[in-house]
Amino acid sequence: LVDTVNPDQICTNACQILSLDIMTCKKEDLTFSAPWKLKVSRNDYLTAVVLYFDAGFTRIHKPLWLPTGPKAPYTHWRQTVFYLHNQLTVNKDEIVEGTITCKPNPGNHRDLDFDISYKFDGMADGLQEAAHSYRMR
Repeated sequence: LVDTVNPDQICTNACQILSLDIMTCKKEDLTFSAPWKLKVSRNDYLTAVVLYFDAGFTRIHKPLWLPTGPKAPYTHWRQTVFYLHNQLTVNKDEIVEGTITCKPNPGNHRDLDFDISYKFDGMADGLQEAAHSYRMR
């Protein structure tokens, strides 16, 4: 789901999963798999993973940054929300970690396929592990 996320709903830190140089990246660089680790900032329920990008135009006379995250001013790019099938009951300072994979959909080159897996061993519900697949159109 592409939507605007209220920054008050974010209950973890941010984690960079990919960095690309637009001047040197290749089409193949857009297919990736990366680990992620999030530290919980307050007791809450984790219901989704939110993705966004920041673009830096640093090779110009006056460098410019375009953030698109929930805490940044609104842009038409918004954020991408991947809802978990089951919410996680999280407590401050607990860690949720996993892997994200992104690749083009073989049937439609405009679609992206995402696989997100996570592992979480929380005080409230114990060990939780899951893997979900999503398609962005």
